[in-house]
Amino acid sequence: MVRRSKRRRRRWLPRWRPRHWWRRVRTLSRRQLGISALVVLGLGVAVLSYIEGPPRQPDDICAIFNERRGWYHAARRSFEKWGVPESVQMAVIYHESSFRARVRPRRRILWVLPGPARSSAYGYAQVLDSTWQQFRDVTGQPKAGRHRFPDVTEFIGWYGGELKRIAGVTKTDPYNFYLAYHEGPGGYARGSHLNKPWLLKVAKKVESRASMYQRQYEACEDGLRSRWRWRWVWIATLAAGAMWWVRRAGWLRRR
Repeated sequence: MVRRSKRRRRRWLPRWRPRHWWRRVRTLSRRQLGISALVVLGLGVAVLSYIEGPPRQPDDICAIFNERRGWYHAARRSFEKWGVPESVQMAVIYHESSFRARVRPRRRILWVLPGPARSSAYGYAQVLDSTWQQFRDVTGQPKAGRHRFPDVTEFIGWYGGELKRIAGVTKTDPYNFYLAYHEGPGGYARGSHLNKPWLLKVAKKVESRASMYQRQYEACEDGLRSRWRWRWVWIATLAAGAMWWVRRAGWLRRR
């Protein structure tokens, strides 16, 4: 009589069967394999888009918009709705976060170790919690996020309207726009920026970058519009060709 081992198997440990999953895959039809591959590919694209970093050429707005198609559409929609030029939007975002989505200003301990956050500023445009909540309430977008580029361009356009209404700042003046953006309409009206020489230097840099972006954008704006207009035709053509090839190969037939 064979004795059973006194050592009990732990039920919370999963039973690993190295060949079990492969047997199930072999039983799938070609149609099911194709659908599974598309799902995996879609999930991979979603993950990569979620964790993507700054653009490769941050000094060229044409290269940025060619690399990030959604950024061009977001900045264009914000300009058409609120009137803040795309070059001003991108210059502000660059100097606030260097196009990084999840940045918080933190203090340094011994100039090396990251310390606690200096304020509630967060995201592409370094917006405070109170200001972002006001934007959500006024525009009716409770799910808007400071780490989402389309929401941030929408915020910059809306905030530009507030700066124009309260402080009289022109939306096409990058220098004063950034000063009012940083200090708020009330602080700008009181002249709080005049006692901050470092802020005036940063505003000069924003003005210079916005001018550079505007010159670049004027040279490639027509190409960007025509390119995005025709891309849907190419996508539809490729999709139709792929469906024709799949049907001819007989992959949609049930086994």
